[in-house]
Amino acid sequence: MNKEQILKIDYSEVLKQDIGYFEKELNLDWVYRKGEAFQLLNYISSQFNNVTILDAGTHYGWSAYALKQNPTNNIITYDITDRFENKYLNNVANIEVKILDVNQESIDIIHSAEVIYLDIDPHDGIQEKVFTDMLHRIEWQGYLFCDDIHINGGMGNWWNSILLDKYDLTEIGHLHGTGLITFNRKVSIIK
Repeated sequence: MNKEQILKIDYSEVLKQDIGYFEKELNLDWVYRKGEAFQLLNYISSQFNNVTILDAGTHYGWSAYALKQNPTNNIITYDITDRFENKYLNNVANIEVKILDVNQESIDIIHSAEVIYLDIDPHDGIQEKVFTDMLHRIEWQGYLFCDDIHINGGMGNWWNSILLDKYDLTEIGHLHGTGLITFNRKVSIIK
């Protein structure tokens, strides 16, 4: 990962093509501020071609939107609630929206993913453990990027309990913590 390249991404420029939709629906001030993970997600998308990326936790759709920037990748985004933003995401060629708990997804779909972005509410470390335990159980291989790893004690405890190779990417990710866990994959981290 190249920290300088990631930090140079101007996410406000990335959003300009669809800004009209998002501005009328949401206050975008928080999207533009430093300390969000959108630059990192945009960069991650550019590092892979023709892969499936799972976005566990659609919420307003911002992470799926950042991940979709490489049109060769297939993004599947999950949420347990059908929010109004999904109407927009349903019209993006390389995004599939599923109103489904990602833990209930078929093993074949999960195995097809090279990258997973985990951002499920509430960030308590319990759901994250359930998810990572499932990935172990099915012997998934890939890159798991995790949001809010430092937001509270539960998340910190979960993050500290991970025994796989892991990297704290908070400096180039979300101000409440971004982590990378590798499941039988190698990664080159450039400091």
